[in-house]
Amino acid sequence: MKRVPPPPIECWIICHSWEQSKIIMAKFHSFVPKNELHPDVEFVAGRGYRGTGAPVVRFKNGSILRFKTTNQAGGGRGTIGLASGSVDYILMDEPPPPDIFGEVLSRVTRTRGSIGITMTPVGVPVDYLKKLVEQKVISEHVGRLTVENTTPEGCRPMMTQKEIDELASSFLPIDRDARINGDWEGGIPEGRIFENFSDDLISDLPPLTTIRDPETGIETPRSFVWSIGIDHGHDVGSQVAILVAVDITDQSNPITYVVDEYVASGSTAEVHAKSIIAMIRRNGLEIANIQRWTGDRVHGGSKSGDGRMSNTMLTSAFAHVLEYQKGKLPFRIRTAYKPKFSFYYGVNVIHEQMSSNRFQIFPRCKVTIKSFKHWAMKKSGGMDTMSEYKHCIDACRYAILPIVDVKYRTPVKSKSFRM
Repeated sequence: MKRVPPPPIECWIICHSWEQSKIIMAKFHSFVPKNELHPDVEFVAGRGYRGTGAPVVRFKNGSILRFKTTNQAGGGRGTIGLASGSVDYILMDEPPPPDIFGEVLSRVTRTRGSIGITMTPVGVPVDYLKKLVEQKVISEHVGRLTVENTTPEGCRPMMTQKEIDELASSFLPIDRDARINGDWEGGIPEGRIFENFSDDLISDLPPLTTIRDPETGIETPRSFVWSIGIDHGHDVGSQVAILVAVDITDQSNPITYVVDEYVASGSTAEVHAKSIIAMIRRNGLEIANIQRWTGDRVHGGSKSGDGRMSNTMLTSAFAHVLEYQKGKLPFRIRTAYKPKFSFYYGVNVIHEQMSSNRFQIFPRCKVTIKSFKHWAMKKSGGMDTMSEYKHCIDACRYAILPIVDVKYRTPVKSKSFRM
């Protein structure tokens, strides 16, 4: 229990995004005593609480709870939406960037309030928080994932040791200790990163196209999204396009099928465009079937300037090859959203799909299969971001993440263009 001043008080719950806040609001609404809420409070299933600027929950005793996000102001200016008011207690659902933490800290200074952060120390900058813990400015409370800690008093365990072990195996080796034991450092593991990628995931069996209702026996079509991810480069095997189909019938458990690959060295944009079109058509598809195109940032080429490639150059080449007038091409190549730690996050999403058997790759994707099998940790314990195997993995990330991850977004000032 957290001691707070007598009512009325003001509290904030700060989430990573509005999508995440909707989930948190739904959970909060299921627990809060409804007889304590002010009659004006309005909750809409799937959308959350109503409010001007930010969702607000008012209580009969005059207290207020506001739901906010670290990126609600947009354009990288998330502190603006947090830079007002004095608050008694703030709960953050994810560890914030240092500038956001500083802004939040100032909100509780006058009230002598408190801040709580629930977190797993992976994939985000937490060094500043670790230092504050070491300096005893922040108190640390670690909940390790054990049978004992998942057993409510007087009840049966919520998880068995076998289930905990299976969950641990689904995590990347680099952050397993952080996720299971709450360690600040994930350890320095050895071996390949996609350790759960096996030949069992390699198959040319086509995806199931229908889903059968177990009660009525009625079969309905599954929902698929076709997506292409493109990584740019001029070295051997560094210009890559990956064709994937993502089954989103169950949006909470999407299934990814890596269907085909195009792997080349530096060449002209027109050569790449023709080859990608050929890849699409040899799979019985047309351009109109591809619902999402995502490409890497501009590649500057070699020191001599050779091999430069970008989404804009490819888009122009597609328009020329397909004989579309300027501005009439029916698709655009979006620039991949790459904030700090996005590489780690995307790799983790793919690894989790592999671990839960929601990932299949077709045998024709020979270079991508080799990349999944051989990409390994550096001796220092970090990911080898300069590896020859990274190009196919990057293209897979660009193709898969926009479809399976609700937190993915295209930059506000995107470098992709419609010709």
